[in-house]
Amino acid sequence: MKRNHTFTVVLFAFTVLAMAVLFVGLFLIPHAMAFYCGYTGRPEAIIPGVVRAYYFVTPPTVVGLGFLCVILRNILRGEVFASKNVATLRVIGLLAFVAALCCGIFGYRYLPIVICGVAGLFISLILAVLSELFAVACRIKDENDLTV
Repeated sequence: MKRNHTFTVVLFAFTVLAMAVLFVGLFLIPHAMAFYCGYTGRPEAIIPGVVRAYYFVTPPTVVGLGFLCVILRNILRGEVFASKNVATLRVIGLLAFVAALCCGIFGYRYLPIVICGVAGLFISLILAVLSELFAVACRIKDENDLTV
């Protein structure tokens, strides 16, 4: 049976694009925040907190997106319910938790960043549950592979 991996390839491309945008943002965020404050009339006092939060959130996010690329590559290879995907999902969940904590710690002066941190905590919980579901599916798959 031939599988159509178009959606997985699109997700892979989007993930790589997101990693590139985050990396470029490391250099542009101070200028973008200065422009934002000037355009919207927000106080410039929010700039250091937002920039600091971005600098601390970006590394775990980029690493997590890299691990997501690993999972998508495994899916393209037909290795969906594999124990390595379970471990990778757990690492991504942990990285999402770290990024969420960084949002809360370093962006406490600007409410939208705190809201992003709460969303990141929610995503990390979803990833923890999803990794457990994958672990159960791997055990069932292993049992079925042993059945004649």
